[in-house]
Amino acid sequence: MCEFPWSAANSYDWQGTLCDDEKRERYYKLWRKKGYLEGKSYNEPVPIMRYVIPGQIPDEWLEKSPKSMTTYLYHKIDYIDDKTQYGIKDYWVSPEMLVDVLSRSGRWKKRPGADCEDVAVALYSYLEAKKLTARLLLCHKFDPKVGPDNPPTINHAAVMYYKGAKALYLDATAPRGKLRRNYGVYKLGERVGNIVPVLSFNKAGLIWEHKV
Repeated sequence: MCEFPWSAANSYDWQGTLCDDEKRERYYKLWRKKGYLEGKSYNEPVPIMRYVIPGQIPDEWLEKSPKSMTTYLYHKIDYIDDKTQYGIKDYWVSPEMLVDVLSRSGRWKKRPGADCEDVAVALYSYLEAKKLTARLLLCHKFDPKVGPDNPPTINHAAVMYYKGAKALYLDATAPRGKLRRNYGVYKLGERVGNIVPVLSFNKAGLIWEHKV
């Protein structure tokens, strides 16, 4: 059992409740009905997991610690949504494709771009390759001045990494500015006050629901 560093200002359910087989099958049935198993979804676990391929992670990435890997991607990549970059609403980028984009970045005048699930999948694949415990997190990101939607809609992806008895929130597409010194690595419940966890899952197909 992991311990989560709570904050009075952010008491969201980061740990989540593991779905039993029946509930998990209901999710899969719903995703299959909507075509998510064929990769036609938007912000849903199944197609994301199609691209979690540890074998696509380069050796130089594996030499980095989870914090330094997140910091590396944070400095290397600018957030660009799929509509702007590819002209379509949603385009899934595998770790291999992201590595290729980064390898060619030196030829460009500006930094390469990717969106949240592209980077989250790459980070998760990296952690899988290092045989570390983590979950991909689907969450609701909101403007603190406005507050979260009710119910929260899934519009962001990140990674929860378990280090011993504690967990860290890894988000290499986190905004710059005041939080720049964190470089996308946060203790849960402290610097992620505008994030509401909704679903998390791992490559084994286990799914956790987070109370919202």
